[in-house]
Amino acid sequence: MAALEATIHVQGPKGSREIAIGDFHLLPGSTPNRETVLEPGDLITYVSLPPPKAGSKQAYLKLRDRASYEFALASAAIVITLAGGNVTYARIAMAE
Repeated sequence: MAALEATIHVQGPKGSREIAIGDFHLLPGSTPNRETVLEPGDLITYVSLPPPKAGSKQAYLKLRDRASYEFALASAAIVITLAGGNVTYARIAMAE
């Protein structure tokens, strides 16, 4: 969702709001007990993705220890647009 620039839509006690995926997760910092910007009572109602950029290509790769494991040890998602042999847009998201 990060490589595709998703928007998370939230409904909570203070009303509805939209959160860009890049702003959704928190770094540990002084609040290691919090992983996201969600407040008590917030509910994610849906996630939206913008239309793909014209001419873009996307790929997702997940590395697993064995085929029987459902979870990835590492993964990467890439969105790239080329024009005339030059990269004009790129988004890369990786997780371990």
